[in-house]
Amino acid sequence: MRKRKLFSIATLAALALGSTINANASDVSLVAVDVAYEQDLITESDEDRTETVNTAVLLEDRFANMEARLSMIESQTVVAAPAPSACNSCPTPSSRIATNCVGKCTTYAGVELAILKPHTGALSITALGTTTNLTPAFDSDVSPRIFIGRELSNGLGFRATYWQYDHKTDDTAIGGLFTGLEIHALDLETTSRTQFYGSDVTVSAGLRYGNMELGLTVPGLGSAAYETEGVGPTFAAQMRRQLGSSNLHYFLGGRASILLTDSSLVIPGLVSLDADDTVTQVLELRSGLEARRRLGSNELVAQVAFETQNWQAGAIAGLVNPDVALVGPAFRLGLTF
Repeated sequence: MRKRKLFSIATLAALALGSTINANASDVSLVAVDVAYEQDLITESDEDRTETVNTAVLLEDRFANMEARLSMIESQTVVAAPAPSACNSCPTPSSRIATNCVGKCTTYAGVELAILKPHTGALSITALGTTTNLTPAFDSDVSPRIFIGRELSNGLGFRATYWQYDHKTDDTAIGGLFTGLEIHALDLETTSRTQFYGSDVTVSAGLRYGNMELGLTVPGLGSAAYETEGVGPTFAAQMRRQLGSSNLHYFLGGRASILLTDSSLVIPGLVSLDADDTVTQVLELRSGLEARRRLGSNELVAQVAFETQNWQAGAIAGLVNPDVALVGPAFRLGLTF
């Protein structure tokens, strides 16, 4: 009986021990599975890292190849430089250089009123062996001048100017001498402007059409009419310089024209003469002050000047030799846009 009890106890102990061993074996198996899973994760992470590195290296190689191909294409391609535009803006030159690049393309126009007084001196008229000296006394009169032009940024341009003078006088001091003087001038010219050491210099050359009519009527002696008309070259130059830092500029300019003209002299009832290929010389000089003011993108230009002109016409058969000078102030208002 006692042996049977001992056997039972031993059996139970063996079963308990077997259960413990089985439980520990299960725990060991679970630990082994966890370790294997972690090793798989580490392996996958290493594989992903390796794949990422390989992808980055591949992308770098592709970018390097693309850059090399672009460099090759650029070296084989000749890019034509854009043609310079005549209306491109230019940098403002300093006061120590000379340049024709004067800024942007501009169009300008304006009107001028000159208050001029003619001076003819003594007019000598010889007819039938008799020489008569007449000295008309003109008063000052207003004469209009209009102009329009276009200038490119390289300083080259074109300008058209028309001027007219029409004045008549009745001088009772010398027996009621009636004198009429009428002048027309049209200038078509190319211009070139240069900024030179702080000064603005404009020169021009072109053609001038000119017409001058001079009429005399002396009570009891009759009348005489002289006319000359023609075309010829004209040349002009003007210098403009700013006065300090003010808005005022001083300018000085001149013009010379040589006209190949046809002239005529008519003394009713006495003589009627025509002369071809005579020469009329015209000299002009003007000086004054100029002020400029910005009006948005435009610029207003005002000038006050003193002007003198001399028209020296060719003589006709030694009968008449007109020499007319005009002197007086001029006021100009223009707009540049």
